[in-house]
Amino acid sequence: MVKIGYATTKECTAIGYLEAQQTASGKYPFLFSQCQAIHARSLLPCQDTPAIKATYDATVVSTLPILCSAQRVSPAQDEQVPIDGKSRTYTFKQPVAIPSYLIAIAGGELAFKSLGKRTGVWAEPTLLDAAAWEFEVSARLHTDKQELPFC
Repeated sequence: MVKIGYATTKECTAIGYLEAQQTASGKYPFLFSQCQAIHARSLLPCQDTPAIKATYDATVVSTLPILCSAQRVSPAQDEQVPIDGKSRTYTFKQPVAIPSYLIAIAGGELAFKSLGKRTGVWAEPTLLDAAAWEFEVSARLHTDKQELPFC
């Protein structure tokens, strides 16, 4: 096992941050990543090309719920984590090798709504129903083999 300590700067182009007043509820800040097209290299040491894929594990400590583009190991994936000011350790495991542009993290006031046995949507609580509706309509259109009109 090789363990590498790495830190980025406040100029990291892969991380975006919204102040609380910029979010739907205005209560909590929101952190998100955008590693496309070549911004993953500002987040972690990697060969930032779609040709190279890797698995990853992540450990994140936060007072707000955290998501990554990986399976949440703890707290359990189906556990709705309360926002109560307590720091929690989130662990993630991505066993499928993915390109660096798909590495993602988000943290803030997040809630989950199931859309089926294996699907669901995460969003801010006040936007959750609208986000779910958007995905459900898209899924119905795709299932019905209908195409969206070109605009």
